[in-house]
Amino acid sequence: MSRISAENFQRIAEAALGVLVEKYPLPLTTRAIARELARDNEFAGKILRFLEEKKLVERAGKGYARWVKWRLTPAAAKQYKAMG
Repeated sequence: MSRISAENFQRIAEAALGVLVEKYPLPLTTRAIARELARDNEFAGKILRFLEEKKLVERAGKGYARWVKWRLTPAAAKQYKAMG
């Protein structure tokens, strides 16, 4: 497996945020986000956990291990709504 630079990781994370902003307030599964980004589920999950640490996304629903759904946090949604 090839390594990805921090710059490219950041770009992909921004693209994941863009997908969630576009579909807000609907929560999306990791699989749906991975499909939009043309990445595998594990990598998309890694990106989403990174964004969760930054308090930009949160897990929605009951948190079943197999079907994790994600959405923007209210603070991030307000920030992006003000920008666009």
